[in-house]
Amino acid sequence: MQREIMVEAENLANALRIAATKLACPPERLRHKIIQEPRAGVLGLFSRKARVMAWFDDGAERHIDQAIHAVGNLDGNFVVEVRDTELLLTVFPPSGSGRAIDENSIFIELMEYEPEGLDEILLAQVAREADGAPHVIGKMDSSVSRDGKVEFQVADDAMTATMMLAPPRKGGRDISGQEIAVALVQAGIVHGIDANAVEKALQEKNYFHPMPIAAGSEPATGEAGVIAFMFRTDSHIVNFKEDKSGRVDYHDVDLIQEVRSGDVLARRVPAGPGKPGRDVLGGEIPARRGKEAKLPSGKNVFVDGNELKSGIDGHVSFEYGDVIVSPIYHVRGDVNLETGNIDYNGTVRVDGLIEDGFSVTTKGSLFVKKSIGKCRIDVAANLVVIGGILGRDEAVIKTGGDIVALFIEHSSVRAGRDVVVGEVILHSDVIAGRNLMMNGTRGAFIGGHVSTGSNITVRTLGGEGATRTHVRAGVKPDLLESTRSMDAELHDLEEKLAKIREALKLMETKGSQIADIERKRVLLMQSEAQIRTRIRVLSDALKNLGNKIETDSAHARIHVLDTALSGTRVEIGSTHLLLPTDVHYATFKKMAGEIKIFTYSERPAAGAQA
Repeated sequence: MQREIMVEAENLANALRIAATKLACPPERLRHKIIQEPRAGVLGLFSRKARVMAWFDDGAERHIDQAIHAVGNLDGNFVVEVRDTELLLTVFPPSGSGRAIDENSIFIELMEYEPEGLDEILLAQVAREADGAPHVIGKMDSSVSRDGKVEFQVADDAMTATMMLAPPRKGGRDISGQEIAVALVQAGIVHGIDANAVEKALQEKNYFHPMPIAAGSEPATGEAGVIAFMFRTDSHIVNFKEDKSGRVDYHDVDLIQEVRSGDVLARRVPAGPGKPGRDVLGGEIPARRGKEAKLPSGKNVFVDGNELKSGIDGHVSFEYGDVIVSPIYHVRGDVNLETGNIDYNGTVRVDGLIEDGFSVTTKGSLFVKKSIGKCRIDVAANLVVIGGILGRDEAVIKTGGDIVALFIEHSSVRAGRDVVVGEVILHSDVIAGRNLMMNGTRGAFIGGHVSTGSNITVRTLGGEGATRTHVRAGVKPDLLESTRSMDAELHDLEEKLAKIREALKLMETKGSQIADIERKRVLLMQSEAQIRTRIRVLSDALKNLGNKIETDSAHARIHVLDTALSGTRVEIGSTHLLLPTDVHYATFKKMAGEIKIFTYSERPAAGAQA
């Protein structure tokens, strides 16, 4: 394709049109140079045509022009390379009005490479000619490594390792990932290597900074040993079964877990061996065996290897972490005149009832098939009454463990742990170290007072008319007893103090009529000071008890599965609420110093007010 032509025409426009046609060029891509301007002349004389040199612009010239413009004025430059043992120098000339490279700056740069030999004459020549070609101008010491380096540090316990990178010297290169892998093996670091940490350090060129790159595997501790019991450790809890009509059969219950001398009561299952670990050098770290379980101690038992066995025939129970085998005193009928009061160093089983006026004291548990009358019962462990307790306002029942009964009526009852009642508690004073549970078919607490160290769960709470029902949750029995004792003493002291003040006042008005008045005045004033001090001590102690009760009761709950009747007094800790109306399906809990009522599903009860 013709790229440049000379065209003549009468005027410039025609000349350009002819050129575009001949070059097959779009008008906008046609470029031209005017060689001769057209002239019309005078009377046809001395006229001349327009003459232009035209060409097709394919864009190459424009690109070249743009490149030249972008380059502008460049100073000369140089590049130094190390190839094997040779030191090479390439010098580039300046462009435009740029400055040539200074020979001295090249020399300074070359000396940083620490060459073994440098041809300074050749250096001057290469700098002067600046031909853009590499020239060997010196030699390098082949015994000196110029590449980057890596160092590893292994902890004393060999459980961690760090890596530190050093940069290359002039003419050298950074150490590669493959070289680091070889160096790790040479250093003996073969386990727990973090490849990502190594790669990151290489990418970031984080020189002279120790970075963790390997960690050993800690040994796994084996499973802890356990104790497998050969008897039910919760035997004091009776799971009553209801029939289709909702009635409970309280009679067909196996209360006693009888054992013979030599029977295995518990067996120790050894702890697991664990899994060994490994340090970064590949060394094995011995596994840590799990903690061995310890066979429980107890009474009338002995250890035989990994087994705990019964030392006597009797009843086995699990009390506060101990295995107790109690000799069984079996009353095949009632406790009455025929048996007399019972004081036994073991477990007592009564197939009948305990009649009014009799007492039973045991160092083990007491199981009664029928009922208990107005009796005094003191049981170190658990009391299970398949019938109920008919106290007639005279029964005093005390246990160190749990009490399980069908009903409790007109009795004073104290349990070290839980009180579980199937049907009703009526007009009784009940204290439970932990919980009161009455979630059976009826489960009603009507009249009287109950206090628990933790929670209360009842189906129906309170009674009609003048029946007073008072429930308190979240107060441990020992704190309750201490508070009651201190309150009683404080009340007694305040009465004495009032009498002393009255007596001293009488001495002021009738002093002459009182014999030996001075001695009596001194005695009363000393007593007054002593009582004031005791009142102050008691008041401080009661305040501290109150603070502890508030703390302990923070998580206490009273659950009513059906109805809490109006007039019932509800307390959690030292905070109380007298119900003005009936409340249904409620959970009472203390929040911000007030008792709030929620539905049993923990949502606020509709219309409930604290």
